Amino acid sequence: MFHFLSARLRSSLLLLALLVGFASPVEARKYGFLVGVSNYPNLEQRFQLLGPDNDAQLMRSVLRQMQVEDKDIKLLYSAHTKRPTRENIIGGLRELAAKTTAKDFVYLYFAGHGSRQPARAGDTEEEDQLDEIFLPEDVGTWNNQIGAVERAITDNEINALITAIRANGTFVWAIFDSCHSGTMLRSVNKIKWRKVEPNALGIPSVATARAQASGASRATAKPPLSVSGNQSLKGSKPGGYVAFYAAQSHELAPELKMPPNSTTAKSHGLFTYQLAQAMMSGAGLSYRQLGQTILQNYVMQGMRATTPLFEGTHLDALMFGRTNQGSNNQWPVRKRGGSKASLFIPAGQLQKIGTGAIFALLAKVSDADDQALGYARAGHVEIFGTKLEPVAYENKPIVEIAGLPRSVYARLIKPSFQFDLSVAMPRRADALSDRERRVAKIIEAMAAEQRANKKANGLQIKWQQPGDPADIHLVFSPDGKKGSKTTGCARNRLWFLDRTGALICIGNKANLSFRLQTPSADFDRNVKKALNDWLNAIGKVRNLEQMVERFKGGRFARKVKIKLWVRPAKGGKEEIVDQASRRPLLAGDVIRLELNNTSGSPVDLTVLFIDSRFGITPIFPTRGGTNRIAAKSQLNSIGGRITSDTLGLEGMIVIATKALAGSPVADFRSLGQKKLSLTKNVRSMGGAQTQSSSPELAAVEDLFNSAVFGKNAAVQNRAVMTRSSGKPKRSSRTPFKHVAIKSLRWMVGN
Repeated sequence: MFHFLSARLRSSLLLLALLVGFASPVEARKYGFLVGVSNYPNLEQRFQLLGPDNDAQLMRSVLRQMQVEDKDIKLLYSAHTKRPTRENIIGGLRELAAKTTAKDFVYLYFAGHGSRQPARAGDTEEEDQLDEIFLPEDVGTWNNQIGAVERAITDNEINALITAIRANGTFVWAIFDSCHSGTMLRSVNKIKWRKVEPNALGIPSVATARAQASGASRATAKPPLSVSGNQSLKGSKPGGYVAFYAAQSHELAPELKMPPNSTTAKSHGLFTYQLAQAMMSGAGLSYRQLGQTILQNYVMQGMRATTPLFEGTHLDALMFGRTNQGSNNQWPVRKRGGSKASLFIPAGQLQKIGTGAIFALLAKVSDADDQALGYARAGHVEIFGTKLEPVAYENKPIVEIAGLPRSVYARLIKPSFQFDLSVAMPRRADALSDRERRVAKIIEAMAAEQRANKKANGLQIKWQQPGDPADIHLVFSPDGKKGSKTTGCARNRLWFLDRTGALICIGNKANLSFRLQTPSADFDRNVKKALNDWLNAIGKVRNLEQMVERFKGGRFARKVKIKLWVRPAKGGKEEIVDQASRRPLLAGDVIRLELNNTSGSPVDLTVLFIDSRFGITPIFPTRGGTNRIAAKSQLNSIGGRITSDTLGLEGMIVIATKALAGSPVADFRSLGQKKLSLTKNVRSMGGAQTQSSSPELAAVEDLFNSAVFGKNAAVQNRAVMTRSSGKPKRSSRTPFKHVAIKSLRWMVGN
């Protein structure tokens, strides 16, 4: 990650008074400055990227949706006539500093490689004695005479340029999708990492080591830069500032094909694409909520080795200075003529609309769902648009497009879910031992069996070829020769990697793995059973996270308000957990969930704890207790003590359903499952890791059944649940609009 601003600005910015507000959307001038560096003529072929050019263009499209005018968006990217050179980047930032005012808003975006170099002699502001650097297109290599990488842009330079913009009173939102540090990895095909190691730039290793040693000795001797030391801000009223970083300083920022499993996918920075999705999903989000949404999407995608960072002076301000417009779940419909009339809405993959989603067609945005003129289903879905097909739904016939009024709105009333898990098989060539070769054959047989039996119950696994895009990559340990990046990855291990394919063998964030012990008589059966158990457990958590994303922003969801409090183990008063902060919770911290039902109806509540190893532990209701919360009432006693037996991104999922007349109490504790062990010995296996879930679910039955049991099992369960004297009944089913599923996230460290 290119983390140049945190070292110098955090100490000063977080102490600044909140001196600037937002002007109204009519008065404010919004600027976009977008930098994407894909090509590096002076670097080796392995450092060439694909995503930053696409990222810059994607962000231009997003800014247009945010009503930023084309004339106020400046793009510098490798395939553009305006190249992302050092001169053009610095010149563009200086131009913004010269023309912006206190009414303005500046959106800065940087995508490309980052690295580190020793700080120059006399630089007393870098505690670690290392400068973070961003690599423009024309970056050179280390020049010993100047003690720096030629034409690299240092954190000090960027800091000064952004400070100059803020000195006008201008609000700055800066995004950095790059990284400068690495870890033990073995990426799959088509995955690239936005990092360049210092030695690849010709930086002498002895110089880096000397700088780090010097920094270590000075880190506690000199405090970070204070406000009084920032001369450019003296006597001025600086603008607000928010920064989003793709990864923590010790993590990687990947680029890969997005959206997942799409035939039209392009290479994008993972963080950039998730940011674009979050920006398009809710007009009324604050920067902090935007960060929480991105973290939620990372968990949903299974990205647990990389954690974005969010900081600044105005994290609780609304994104782009907008007013709170509520949930962004309805869009104007455009009629398209031609030989066959069609309907189109300006929302698509970025808004997470899936093929098959159902929309109510309304004459006015304020109309209730039951005032629908008709219904339509999402057909072809593109990144920024969706074609709708009129359908018969809720006892209404197919509506004639020609008969619809001139102004029509489409409201999403039934989301589309893909309850499956794509898994890439391990490479046979990487199976070096007899045990590994045997496991490779078992997995290939499982894939063939699944493809042949489309009606099988349980989670639907989409088996992919080795290295193809997938949610989970199964890999054998690489050859861990002494001195290699994969030293410590012992042979006879089957590793479970996320979408990026990053392999971490040791430490707090080590990947899950099977230890393949000497085969016994039932080795094949045990391997198959263990794989099915683990993949079902992973898929179940992923499916629950999908539902959080779909049900968190409806009208009913806004009436169920939740807060998370923490009382530090080391002492101090209780405070609200900042989910967008990088501050981890530690063993011994006590957390408490506060829930306020502001609706006029009782609510049935289930709270599930999700740990970093795919465990789901029900924590409310307790055994024998009721989980129906009265209208206009508050519950504030749910919680517990943080332990260090699992580390990483963890949290709670809160499922709230409106208690409709005649409906049974909705209790989803049966969704629980045991956490996966970090390493599983596969020779003689015990019972399944997961607990089965009851089909007697009172709320959104089909949805939870699909998530837990798989699509085909859900159909069978529905038939059992709705059959009464040969006639179906629906009186006990809770509509989608009466369900809220929310997530609270935090980091657990040690």
